[in-house]
Amino acid sequence: MAKRLLLVDDEKGFTMALRRKLEFSGYEIEEAQGGADALRRLLTRPFDLVLLDYMMPDLRGNKVCEVIRQEERLKDLPIIIVTAYHDQSEESLKGYGATEVIYKPVGTDDLLARIEKYLGGK
Repeated sequence: MAKRLLLVDDEKGFTMALRRKLEFSGYEIEEAQGGADALRRLLTRPFDLVLLDYMMPDLRGNKVCEVIRQEERLKDLPIIIVTAYHDQSEESLKGYGATEVIYKPVGTDDLLARIEKYLGGK
């Protein structure tokens, strides 16, 4: 059974390219349209990993991480924040609950390697 990833990013060009690469690599991808939508999906469906943008129009990635970590069944869910926002340090974002932080621009091969690090392959 394919690992399920939740992709949360408002940059359509980035999500389209990443989605193609991840699906080609055997992952099942679901996209959320912002932080609130991501939380709704996470609370109703199981996922194996979250790829989360920091700068979103409704809820920022740090707030989404905090809410996820308050849910007992989601406390160990890997969350990779992928952001172009360099004003937040990796340490501060991890303090909110992110498992890892990657700054854009990032290649899809590098991102795929980091996902596989947490999921142990597909």
